[in-house]
Amino acid sequence: MAEEMIPEKAQVSVIDPFQVWKRMYFAFEDSLTKTMRDSVTTDSFANSLDWILNSYLQYLKLQKDFVA
Repeated sequence: MAEEMIPEKAQVSVIDPFQVWKRMYFAFEDSLTKTMRDSVTTDSFANSLDWILNSYLQYLKLQKDFVA
């Protein structure tokens, strides 16, 4: 009878912060990968890279002409 009165121990579930972080990381990585792929394949991205490269090459030419 004494055994019947002892309540069973309740199981406590502990949240694993590393599992939560891992799930969040992979979800963010997937969405970021999709966003980057969508933006890199546009013409405006290619035009921006072209403009940056031309600006840098003009800067190098100016620097070379100034030093020489």
